Amino acid sequence: MRKIIPTKPWTAGPKELLEHAFEHLAKGNPFDFRIAMISIDNAVELAIKTYLGLPERIRGSKGPSQKRLQEAVSSFPSLLDLLEEFAIGRLSSLDLGDIEVYHRLRNTLYHDGNGITVDPEHVDSYLQIAKVLLNNLLGIAPEKDEFNPPSSLLGGLVTKWASLVQEVRQTARVYLDKEESPEEPVLHTVDRLITNGVLDTQFRRRLRDVNNIRNKFMHSVSVPLNEEDIRNLLDELDELEYYLKRIHEDNEYDEKDRPKFNCNLTATSRLEKNFTPYFKIGQYTGDTIPQIQWRFRGPHFPMNWRQEHLGPDTTASATFNMSNALVRDDLVNENEIGLEIVFYWRGRWRSELHKWLITRKEFPNKVHWDIFGDELLPPKYLGDINE
Repeated sequence: MRKIIPTKPWTAGPKELLEHAFEHLAKGNPFDFRIAMISIDNAVELAIKTYLGLPERIRGSKGPSQKRLQEAVSSFPSLLDLLEEFAIGRLSSLDLGDIEVYHRLRNTLYHDGNGITVDPEHVDSYLQIAKVLLNNLLGIAPEKDEFNPPSSLLGGLVTKWASLVQEVRQTARVYLDKEESPEEPVLHTVDRLITNGVLDTQFRRRLRDVNNIRNKFMHSVSVPLNEEDIRNLLDELDELEYYLKRIHEDNEYDEKDRPKFNCNLTATSRLEKNFTPYFKIGQYTGDTIPQIQWRFRGPHFPMNWRQEHLGPDTTASATFNMSNALVRDDLVNENEIGLEIVFYWRGRWRSELHKWLITRKEFPNKVHWDIFGDELLPPKYLGDINE
């Protein structure tokens, strides 16, 4: 028996149910597979109810009212809806659709169990999901050697997918200014990374295909599993995760010699319909770059790229009508001006973005705009960009 030492009173029930599932799964016969599946689902459902019902000071965040919780406990989909609403930041590597599919399978086994079998691959898959969920919600983290790693290919698929999702999230934290909800769909996160030149569309296509095939395996519990197909999917997940880790490694290596630039404001024409900033651009570190492209950017500053030879007097300047309609910019706010520099280095285009606050003042007969204060540090190094 694998013993799990309870740490908090409210964790004992889900832990015991999971321990019970392990005992039956290890026996390796159809009856025990059914009992293990039911026990895993009971552990999942109890963990969700426990988490949602904990006092706010223990849970660390707001939770549903007792009335909403009581209304949801009789409907598992409603319970998952509440969890999605009140467990922000705790579900980033989980797909609640997987849990709902396995809960339906559990109901079939429980109510019509005679003669119905469940593939041990799916039992182990649900077990891996349950381990992550119980740890995320209640801190139920077994000792290192108490839970064996996944014992099936499908269980391995669950853990490898979760690992890849976490790697995508980590990449977003490193390269993106604005962090979205931790429950943002992983493909949406990849889209934002593509917009910022960190990933390419080929990576997205591969991830989309993997996700579609994964969902087929996870959600079609009545379809026989093809081991070769799952192994191919696991290999593809390994390759995608390796690609992301290489981006991090290349970034750490490149940072030592990466060219970086100073952008110093030298003058400003402040009239609203003739706003003209002047910045001197100079390189202060890294491999020497002879030529750059630059542009101002932000909701007030739409413009095309301009090309300059980099020297001691390189200046960025352009004139804007600040009364014009705003344009969308995902990296620069309405009260900011951005100066983006692009350069070709080590076989790839790189980009860095500098930003400052802007202010607007009304006078009796005119409106003035100004660049306020020092640069908003640090600059944003955007990595690779599309040519």
